[in-house]
Amino acid sequence: MSTIADQVGVRNGTSSEILGTELTNQFSVNTVQVAVRNADLQSLLNFYGELEKRAPYIGLEQFSLTANPANPSQLNAVMRVSSVEINR
Repeated sequence: MSTIADQVGVRNGTSSEILGTELTNQFSVNTVQVAVRNADLQSLLNFYGELEKRAPYIGLEQFSLTANPANPSQLNAVMRVSSVEINR
C-alpha cells in the first residue's frame, strides 16, 4: 500500500493497520485497513486505479469517503484491502 501511496503522491497523509491473515492449505489472505487523509479526488482515483491494476490479487472490500470539514475540497478515505498469496 505504501508503494501505491508513493506512486500517486498521497504517502504523507496515508496510514495503515494490519487486520490479520487467514491461512488455508493453498492460500493466505492478508487484510489491511488503509486511511488516506486530506487528498484530492484525482489522487484517490489514481490510488484506486493502481489497486485495480493488481486485481485479482489485491481487492477493495470496503470504502468510506468523507469531506474534510475544514476544507471540503480535501477528502478522507478509509479502505479495507485484501491481498491473496499462493502458499508454496
